[in-house]
Amino acid sequence: MMDENFMRVWVAGHGQLSADIDRLVRKSVAAFDRFAELVTPSHREGADTYFVRVAECCKSIGRAATRKRARAR
Repeated sequence: MMDENFMRVWVAGHGQLSADIDRLVRKSVAAFDRFAELVTPSHREGADTYFVRVAECCKSIGRAATRKRARAR
C-alpha cells in the first residue's frame, strides 16, 4: 500500500520536478556563460582582439595628446 501511494505521488509530481531541475540547469548555464564572457576577453580565430583593442585605444589617446601639444605651440 505504501509503495503504491509513493508511486502515485512520484508520478504526479515528476513532471514538475523535472521542469524545476531543467529550469535550474538552464539558469546555471546562462549565469556561467555571462560570468565567462565577463572575465575572458573575446577572441577571433587567429587574433588577440583584446590586446589589439587596448593598443588602438592607446594609439588614439597618444594622437589626441600630440594634436593638443601641437595646438598649444
